Amino acid sequence: MLSRRVLLAGSAAASLSPAAVLTARADPERAASAWSEASHSAVRLIAGGSADEGWAAGVEFKLANGFKTYWRDPGDAGTPPVFDWTGSENCKAIRVIWPAPERFEDGSSSSIGYHDPLILPVVVTPADATAPIRLRLAMSYAICATMCIPAQGQAVLGLAGPRQTEHAGRIAEAASKAPVKTALGTAAPSGLAISAATILAGAKPALATEIVAPDPAAAIDLFVEGPRGSFFSKPALKERSSGGVARLISPIEEKPAGLSAWPLRLTLVAGGRSIEVDTTVNASALL
Repeated sequence: MLSRRVLLAGSAAASLSPAAVLTARADPERAASAWSEASHSAVRLIAGGSADEGWAAGVEFKLANGFKTYWRDPGDAGTPPVFDWTGSENCKAIRVIWPAPERFEDGSSSSIGYHDPLILPVVVTPADATAPIRLRLAMSYAICATMCIPAQGQAVLGLAGPRQTEHAGRIAEAASKAPVKTALGTAAPSGLAISAATILAGAKPALATEIVAPDPAAAIDLFVEGPRGSFFSKPALKERSSGGVARLISPIEEKPAGLSAWPLRLTLVAGGRSIEVDTTVNASALL
């Protein structure tokens, strides 16, 4: 398996140049681009239809049996997808939606990502709402079974007209699996909440997170994204009450130098439900 550090350092170099994707062809009436094949995988763009912000589309992955790909934070090993939309036409903004991921264990490390089938929804805001959109994507990503394999893909797709395509339902279903954004201390409609996050100093520094997960039988996981230069490993469940209150301890394996306030993005997954909380913690005790 390639290490997290090696693959993250090489991900930019693995990206396709913008010129590579310009040779692809798109039909504005088609609901999907051609599959861009790689070893043990393929990617394509699919159209969903008009949405509140403009257009709903998706990056669809096809993975060979036993392979997985990675979330925006891949964990101990792997590399996240890198999207290059250079050359796209009539696009004011392009936003990728990340469904809640899962953790994969291989005995010595853990990674974070997805298995097949996978659609990453994309929301496209046009510069001119009356004109068609043309998406041009060049991307790098990685897949892994027993070892990690870098991959590349390219796709072009035109978006036009208000109609919903045959892919609209699958894109909406994938988007529904994205964590619900909420504030620290505020419960989502599911009852999930992150009530507190605190840095613990000492010989083995860690992040202590207090959460609420109403279903006592639901498996719990927490994915912590911190400032550049930080890395948190898999959390340990230290306490869990019958009322759903639990305490998770995430070891801090790497920390940025000279930073006393750490911005964090916390993704809590429990029993098929998930929330996302942005917060800032005081890390002055680690200086």
